Amino acid sequence: MDKWYFYQKCYSSSVAKEDWQVALLCAKTSLEVGKDIFDSGDKKITAVTHNYGLMLAKNKSYKKAV
Repeated sequence: MDKWYFYQKCYSSSVAKEDWQVALLCAKTSLEVGKDIFDSGDKKITAVTHNYGLMLAKNKSYKKAV
């Protein structure tokens, strides 16, 4: 759980700094770690998946993710 919180904080601070590449990495890692902790229908997974999608769009990487 500590690892998940670490990457959530990393995501939040990177977004605040508008460092989109780091935010993408943190969002992706947070999602990967979160999938091992939370059920797929959990609100936290939904929110983290949303964050990851936003960062894919910010980084124009959404085509790679499909």
